[in-house]
Amino acid sequence: MKILVALGGNALSQPNQDPTYEMQYRNAYKAMEKILNGISSDDQLIITHGNGMQVGVTLLRYLAAKDIKPYPLYAAVGETQGFIGHILASAIYDVSRGEHIAVPIVTHVVVDKDDPAFENPSKPIGPIYTFDEMVEMLDRYSDWKFIKTANGWRRVVPSPEPIDIVEKSVIKELFEAGVTTIACGGGGIPVVKEGGGFKGVDAVIDKDKASSLLARMVKVDRLVILTGVEYVYLNYGEQDMTPIKEIDVNDMRNLLGEYEFEEGSIKPKIEAAIEYVEYVGGEAVITSLDKAGDAIKGRVGTIITR
Repeated sequence: MKILVALGGNALSQPNQDPTYEMQYRNAYKAMEKILNGISSDDQLIITHGNGMQVGVTLLRYLAAKDIKPYPLYAAVGETQGFIGHILASAIYDVSRGEHIAVPIVTHVVVDKDDPAFENPSKPIGPIYTFDEMVEMLDRYSDWKFIKTANGWRRVVPSPEPIDIVEKSVIKELFEAGVTTIACGGGGIPVVKEGGGFKGVDAVIDKDKASSLLARMVKVDRLVILTGVEYVYLNYGEQDMTPIKEIDVNDMRNLLGEYEFEEGSIKPKIEAAIEYVEYVGGEAVITSLDKAGDAIKGRVGTIITR
């Protein structure tokens, strides 16, 4: 079976954990144990992953070096792709005792330069600032945009839709050769077409939407989106919250219009799953990292089918 597993942001870093290398490796090892436990010898595997915490740490390092101009955001995405790819590949080697070959690919994802998201930045990144700190940042970086949150001020950047993956043919070739492939980290390095080539842009692509696009391009049989809960729930957090178990893609789309699923959290995962199932016809599963092995086998989680 051809499987794509999209790791959530909690795979390498849990809340209130110190983001050391050692801590992230331990979490990666545990995550890869769960994933490889669900894989048979005949399965082909692609892993995608988030990078929110790692990009945050990278941006803080940039800001701490006040006399050195920081790299652009898209370069920070590239940095963290390499770092996380290394950790995941190392964990896969160690868990499988060298039986699994894992290849991380620094992946560029194409967006439309005219995407409306560029006129309406909405994705918070980096630390929380006080008002005075925000003003100081604007003095240093006049093109930055900020929004006020309950805890302070956050920088916001565009989150455009992914439309193509530059390295898709290489990813597909490795994947079909049976090589565990790590790709589209953090949603991919966002680029736009320019002059026959590509130019990086400061944006954050939703990881699950990029994962869905890749799953459609290589036509996997099952897309597994891992998050912090075992199921998608109706009325989440309320006394009458109800888990959605197996559901037809048309019914799931109807629920998406009827219920207020959380923006920036579970909603984009549902949208990504729907897009994949409608295009490919395979199964999409949304569940927790703890249930990864059973989810890969199609035994648990919210299972969306055609």
